[in-house]
Amino acid sequence: TGGNTGIGKETAVQLAQMGATVAITSRSTEKGAAAAADIAKRGKTSEVKVFALDLGSFASVRACAAEVLASFDRLDVLVNNGGAMLSKPAETKEGFEMTLGANHLGTFLLTSLLIDRLREAGNARVVTVGSIAHRGATGVQESDFSVPENYKGMGAYSTSQLANILFARQLAKPIGRTSCRGRG
Repeated sequence: TGGNTGIGKETAVQLAQMGATVAITSRSTEKGAAAAADIAKRGKTSEVKVFALDLGSFASVRACAAEVLASFDRLDVLVNNGGAMLSKPAETKEGFEMTLGANHLGTFLLTSLLIDRLREAGNARVVTVGSIAHRGATGVQESDFSVPENYKGMGAYSTSQLANILFARQLAKPIGRTSCRGRG
């Protein structure tokens, strides 16, 4: 996710250079197409697919997952990299606070929808990019899911990063048991 700029794009370039078929997501089809062309050129591959994805919309997440599943018989790696820090409060289409909604809830839903295909690969990996900002979170509470009156962008971002780290740790348990390294 978030493969049209920054860490996500550079990760896609590295995977393409290793010979992987790469799929990226982007809210903007124009930015996604431009990024895919650059990734293909720098990665020395023509296998870069772009999927529309707005992590702040469960309908978009579901549509993207369905398109990915229809496009690939096998998924070996999912890099959850989408992330935003908003200075002003906003809500997802479902009414959740946007930073937590897009950075974590959308990512959680996408991973959940793709996890069976990843498990079928046998040694697949889910990588969730996080931030040291998680240290600023005091925990994840039910009230974090709605926009508070005293919204603080950094606080919402920190909470979303903590949620992602906790999710990655929990997700590592079942995937670790099916690893090809013989653990579990």
